Amino acid sequence: MSVFPANRLLGLFNRFVHVKSILLNLLLVYIGNWLGCLLVAYFLGFLTDIFHAPQYHSFMYSIVQTKLESLSKSLIKPPKKVTNSLEKLGFKSF
Repeated sequence: MSVFPANRLLGLFNRFVHVKSILLNLLLVYIGNWLGCLLVAYFLGFLTDIFHAPQYHSFMYSIVQTKLESLSKSLIKPPKKVTNSLEKLGFKSF
């Protein structure tokens, strides 16, 4: 299923569909995709305990550390609350 099917666009040009209904459709699809993503991550990642093995933990921590280091080198700095909680988990200070 497409997020923005061509028949909606044709309906907009022919004035069968209002812009408001198209924007509502896009919003609902966006929210549905986020909820689906979170549910799949919860059921496949959290409930199966697949990431509790030490090698997966160290791999995930290295990915997070790399991303946070690249974020700290950019112009955007993470909030102090985030850096304090990450330092408690054992990540290096920025």
